Amino acid sequence: MPQKPTRRVPTWPEIRAGWRPNATTVLRFAVGFMFVGACVRLRSEGWRLLCDPERLGGIDLRLRHGDVARWFAGLPVYTGPSHAGYPPASQALLWPFVGWLDAWQARWFWGFTTAIAVAALTAVAIRESRAETTLERLFIALIFVSTYPAPITIGNGQLGIHVLTAMLCGLLLIRSGRTPSWRGDLTATALLLLATIKPSVTAPIFWVALFVPGRMRPLLLLGAGYVSLTLFAASFQPDRLVKLFRDLAAFSAEVMGTDPTPSLAAWMSLLGLQRWTLVAAAATFALCGVWVFRHRHADFWIVVGVSAIIARLWTYHQLYDDLLVFPAMIALYRIANGGEQEDGTDVLAGILLAITLAGQLAPGRLHLYPSPWHLPYTIGEPLVWITVLVFLAAYARRHGSPARESARVAAAV
Repeated sequence: MPQKPTRRVPTWPEIRAGWRPNATTVLRFAVGFMFVGACVRLRSEGWRLLCDPERLGGIDLRLRHGDVARWFAGLPVYTGPSHAGYPPASQALLWPFVGWLDAWQARWFWGFTTAIAVAALTAVAIRESRAETTLERLFIALIFVSTYPAPITIGNGQLGIHVLTAMLCGLLLIRSGRTPSWRGDLTATALLLLATIKPSVTAPIFWVALFVPGRMRPLLLLGAGYVSLTLFAASFQPDRLVKLFRDLAAFSAEVMGTDPTPSLAAWMSLLGLQRWTLVAAAATFALCGVWVFRHRHADFWIVVGVSAIIARLWTYHQLYDDLLVFPAMIALYRIANGGEQEDGTDVLAGILLAITLAGQLAPGRLHLYPSPWHLPYTIGEPLVWITVLVFLAAYARRHGSPARESARVAAAV
């Protein structure tokens, strides 16, 4: 009997050759789909932040507004009915946004500053992604606003967009290769201080500021500024600073045990190891620092992408903080669009970017769906994130610093 021909796995050049004729068509479809999704989501969530009088309208911003008012009135925020889980310095940093306004005014002012942050982050993403054509730039510009985390962040009045934008812009300012100046360092310090408002989002990424080659003066200014803000804010509370941090830690540990979204805290609770959650989070944080130090000469966006995914997984988060995957998507795009590579990493990066983007274009509240419809979010999406993390970490180890990689390519030519 004649044998059936065996299917041959296509080679990397064959995959690229099959993609090129269809790339523009696929990208146009993606841009159109993402544009419609962005319009629908931003309209709904923008209305929820600015106009919705119901309980869920700007809910997190209203909580922060109450926290700041109680804090500077000398009332407790870490005990009792309050929902505050932010350090003392965060209360001082939040005051310029909500402390001098009533609740409705604060919502509109927050919407204004959110629009500025989204515009700044989009501009950074377009520039740093190395997108060449207008269609590619539109694609990059729509990634953030069309996926579910950013619109939900806007509707809730959450802090993620502000702190992520401030973090990335601050890091780019202190990155090596820029002429040191007091003006630039003070600007970077102000941005990084703003990024400390929500440490659960940005703490692991601060390893990049510490270890990636740059300048130390902004970091020294940052440390002095944060300590000063902490002491200033604590002066409005009757309790000593040690007790404030002890109450904050107890509140944080309680909240971490109720995490409904994929994270280390949720997995520890699932395994019945809640008492070890803080230990596991601290160990993960420390390992992130070790990795960043060892790969501090790798491509900036790869290091940031890895640390941002760790920041998403290391502690308690909600759906809106899934926007921490965005830097990793920029890193994947840079690899996919950076030229053909013999080991096919450019193709793999493109595939991972498509899968990650598809997951975030899906409805954001899939975890609320009954079984088994919640599984794509509770199991599938974190598996994608971890796969991206492993891919970027392996890429950093294999390719090393951009300077060394350029020298290697030049020698091969």
